[in-house]
Amino acid sequence: MKSNYFVILLISLLFQGVGISNAQKLNSFHPPISKNEERVPVKTEIHNNGYTTHWSDTYLNTFRYGNLFKMTVRDVNLSIKQSKIDIAEELGIIGLNLQEGFINELLSSDTKTVKEPSLNEMETTLKSNDVLVFASPHSEVGKKLLSLAGDINSWKKDLTAHQFKSNDWHPTDVFRLESGQRKIFAVISSDTEAFEKLESVIKNIREIVRTYDFRKGWMGIETLYMSVTTDFVHPIDVISRGLNEGNSWFVFSGYNEFRALEKYQSWMDEIGNPAFVEAGSYAPGYGQRNFVFGCDNWDGLQEQDIKQQGYVDFVKKKNGYIFRQVFDNKADEHDVYDGYIVNEGNKKQLDNQELPFVNLTSSFSGGATSSMVLFLPKGAYVNKKSIIKAIKERREVAVLPQGKIIGGDYFRQAMQVLELDRIFLEDYFGDYIDIYTETNGSEVKITLTNYSNKAITGNLSLSLPSALKLAENGKAISLPANSQKEVRFPVSIEKEAMGKTNPIGIDFVWDGKKKSTVTMLDLPPAISVPQLLYGQTPVVQYPVSVHNFTKESSFPVKVQVFKTDKPGKAVFEKIQQCEVAPDTYKELVFDIKIKAGNYKLVTTALDCSSETQLGVEKAQGQSTLTTVDLNGDGVDEYQMENDKVKVTLLTIGARVIEYIVKSKDDNVLFKSWPEKPANENQPFRERHYYPFGGFEDFLGQPSMETHKVFDAEILKSGGTSVSVKMTSDFYGNQIEKIFTLYGDSPLLEVKFKLNFTNKETDMFGPQPILALGAAHDTVDVFMVPDVKGLLKYRMRMDEYYGQIFTLTEGWQAGRDENENVFFVGAFPVDQPDFLHMWMNHPRNSSTRHYYVEFQPWIRIIKKNAMYFSYYMWADEGNWEKGVEALRERNLITKSKINVE
Repeated sequence: MKSNYFVILLISLLFQGVGISNAQKLNSFHPPISKNEERVPVKTEIHNNGYTTHWSDTYLNTFRYGNLFKMTVRDVNLSIKQSKIDIAEELGIIGLNLQEGFINELLSSDTKTVKEPSLNEMETTLKSNDVLVFASPHSEVGKKLLSLAGDINSWKKDLTAHQFKSNDWHPTDVFRLESGQRKIFAVISSDTEAFEKLESVIKNIREIVRTYDFRKGWMGIETLYMSVTTDFVHPIDVISRGLNEGNSWFVFSGYNEFRALEKYQSWMDEIGNPAFVEAGSYAPGYGQRNFVFGCDNWDGLQEQDIKQQGYVDFVKKKNGYIFRQVFDNKADEHDVYDGYIVNEGNKKQLDNQELPFVNLTSSFSGGATSSMVLFLPKGAYVNKKSIIKAIKERREVAVLPQGKIIGGDYFRQAMQVLELDRIFLEDYFGDYIDIYTETNGSEVKITLTNYSNKAITGNLSLSLPSALKLAENGKAISLPANSQKEVRFPVSIEKEAMGKTNPIGIDFVWDGKKKSTVTMLDLPPAISVPQLLYGQTPVVQYPVSVHNFTKESSFPVKVQVFKTDKPGKAVFEKIQQCEVAPDTYKELVFDIKIKAGNYKLVTTALDCSSETQLGVEKAQGQSTLTTVDLNGDGVDEYQMENDKVKVTLLTIGARVIEYIVKSKDDNVLFKSWPEKPANENQPFRERHYYPFGGFEDFLGQPSMETHKVFDAEILKSGGTSVSVKMTSDFYGNQIEKIFTLYGDSPLLEVKFKLNFTNKETDMFGPQPILALGAAHDTVDVFMVPDVKGLLKYRMRMDEYYGQIFTLTEGWQAGRDENENVFFVGAFPVDQPDFLHMWMNHPRNSSTRHYYVEFQPWIRIIKKNAMYFSYYMWADEGNWEKGVEALRERNLITKSKINVE
């Protein structure tokens, strides 16, 4: 046995030796050499030319990659060429082939018009004049000019347009020839009607260009700047992109966007008004939805609580204008409309009727492919009055996707021919110079692209608000033909720029032309703190986050505590040294040791300050915390309880699902969880509002939190208070919520901290969803301290509706008058943009329930931590005692912005 063991050992060692001597070195490995690993997608061309429901032409390219990935897009070049044929057909010159740049050169030339000249007459005229010549292709002049022009129809070789087969197709070639300084502008056709039509349109173009300025704009452009629903563009982004496309005016009409009009206009004022900005609104119609524009002001408008006649009365009172759909038959019964909303399917009516129209750009997510061009008298200012006047007098055209144009013949046909020309419009709107702007930290980056075939030299300059400074606010720029250049401007930031959107104007001037655009530095407050806070003795933890806008990397942060009734002397003071790099932020925590009382906290750093209203009570009473899986899904719920209330927390969405007043055995919050909605299996159900109930948040609509299971940590499991912290990360955007129930009262606290980076996450709305008593019904009354007074609302049995409030104090309340139970919610009054109420009804297909939501809509700051706190108090009795209880604890804030 022993000898066998040694034999096995010897053989094993021999094999190991072989393995060592023949081992493959790792350094000899490399990626496999293959020509198939990276490849361009397989492309298939699809041309559809002919009749379906109408005659049309589409040119598509289908791409496959790895066989299973497949997508179809339009062929851009062929679609542009087809659009030229379609325009020619609409002009009544079905074979028109107009050389790009023809009109642009013609307008700048002093020409003499000749028709069917002989060769001798032609050459004689050319001795002293540029010539616009109309000639048959069968004449000597026509033949000669066509031979000199070369192959001017080569651009059509890849097209399969249905018009090519038409008996009405008569080639009408429009082109120019040059010899030194002398120019020939040739129109060659056997169709004499084509001569007449072109001559007439050219005459009109000359007159229009001589008489009017072209003012392009976006009517009804929508952003969600004033909504909890997310959007990828800020209003300044919209203005920036529009200006870059040659726009000079914008009418914003996203939900509630008229409320931001003064802010938008102030941004433009700060940088010299590169664009005119106005507001519009979508309105309920008698049949289809209407559009409203031109009101003197928007005071009193509640977009979610107004019917057709109310909108009509509002608009007429405000001297505004209402536009309807052409096909809205119900609207025909009401003589209240000022014009039409453009719909491509009503082009015939819009072209030929005499009523004004508006063309709505709508959501920017669609690419803003629709616009309007207004024709204002030379030198006229772009303002609300001049825009309205141009629309009323039909000095306008609507521009639809793929360059389709709607309007009366005079302006429409002129613009169609200029579209065929291309060069004139590109030069007029500076389209061959593209300006892309962005900011990174405290630096402005501008990318200029020259799409023309000639070098351009000009000056780039910036206009800034007074709180932003530049070492140099301009640079000379040289752009070779078809080139791109990136320019960076470091910006110095002063404290007045913090906590606001700072617009930046950019102008590029070259060859007597000017193109403007805008960008922004959207800066957080230098010091971010909870604006409202509650705590218990002996220590209150106070979070502070500081954004360093200076060039220093170390500075002191000081917190001082003052009694509300004795503000002169600090009762507590502490300083921490903050170490943080410029253009970044750091979070600090201060332990504040103070007695029970009402306080104001003042935090200072970097010559900036911020305030917090603080209420502190002696720690007393008892509360408990238990974990339990109530619905058996394997995810624990957390139940917090004291003598007054019982609270249940879900980690799904980090929400309060129950807030039960124990003396009434009533959950004052609406709750559908764990029941699922009847339309649970609707496609993409998770992309719509999904009813759980409770106290939850809108982070987008639907909220990104809805189905997210948060991480939970018990901070305090018993004693005078209990606390649970829930956290989650949404692809680099972090949110933290700390739920605390105190031991001696119904007071429930939710403290939020957000560290967000995604620009589309612009607003969030924490909200109690209330269903007081056994059911939400008309015996429930809700109170709001608005600037108009104490407002009261009840549900409506037949409809849902919403209201927006401007608060004088930071609370709202509700009471079931039959069951004598109430709820009060409190929050820092000036932190939200406004308070939004939504009175839901089962008609709402996303959530078929009766309840009411009260949502403070809070703008999410970036580049700094953001804090928000919400306090709930529910009990039996009158709602006033709940407000008073919160006021005694220093949890009712008074607005410093809104006054009664």
